Amino acid sequence: MKDSNLLASLPPSVVGGFSPGSLTFSQILERVFQLLRNNLCLFLGVALAPFALLLLAIGGIEVVFLLPLVKQMKSHLSPEFLLSHLLPMFLVMTVLSVVIYAFYFGAAAYAATSADKGVKITIKESYREAWQRLGRYVFLFLLMCLLAFLPFLLLLIPICLASISMVYGAKSTISVPFSAVSLLFLASYV
Repeated sequence: MKDSNLLASLPPSVVGGFSPGSLTFSQILERVFQLLRNNLCLFLGVALAPFALLLLAIGGIEVVFLLPLVKQMKSHLSPEFLLSHLLPMFLVMTVLSVVIYAFYFGAAAYAATSADKGVKITIKESYREAWQRLGRYVFLFLLMCLLAFLPFLLLLIPICLASISMVYGAKSTISVPFSAVSLLFLASYV
């Protein structure tokens, strides 16, 4: 019996819910293909919303932060002016990106699980469910980013300490071990 025939012969409650047996890799791919084909408009609609929100956020940030910077470029740009405009811009954009993508991940997860269960939902329903649990999704997104970038952050700390030590001319040799450990960690990570 072919994998697609086996999958088609299963009742939707078994395929969409918890099946008594495990599916093979080809059955999983076939199920994903069927879900995407049958719910393409839903998934595209859910995926286009964060793109539109990010475009609006970038446009707003350019108006608020970068227009004064462009006006100031005609005269001398001081480091204090750059710091007072660029740092808040990056912080605002980081917070907006985290919230927008966490919101999207929640909506996409709800849309995917509903489609897998065979329940027809709309884009609005998907985002409404994500809005109700937005705090959880932001926490999960931050946790995912932390786990993904933790090795890099562990590498960055000794490099920063070594750089500060070298820049401010510390007479101790503490920067050499930090640099050596950092390079060994980087080599093992790569």
